[in-house]
Amino acid sequence: DASLEFLLRVGVETIWEHNGRLIGEMIARLPLDRCVLASPGDPVARGPYACVAARSAEKTAALYQKLRQANVIVSLREGALRVAPHLYNTERDIDQLLAVLAL
Repeated sequence: DASLEFLLRVGVETIWEHNGRLIGEMIARLPLDRCVLASPGDPVARGPYACVAARSAEKTAALYQKLRQANVIVSLREGALRVAPHLYNTERDIDQLLAVLAL
């Protein structure tokens, strides 16, 4: 399978580091007046994704809809937004996510 070969050629460690950098950037710039980190702050405990939530379940659901309207793909799981960037995501994608979170 060509996609698997591509990922193996890039390297699992490279992908892990890339994804971790993007999540770290998001966490560092998270608008804490509007959102809270719902995942561990420690990257080792967190893994390659992070969850954030607004100040209430209703606001989190509304924020999810705003993100979808802006074509920012996240998951809404148990009252939190799961952000899981991958190799194809860039810092520009994180900028767009943060711009919507700050609205």
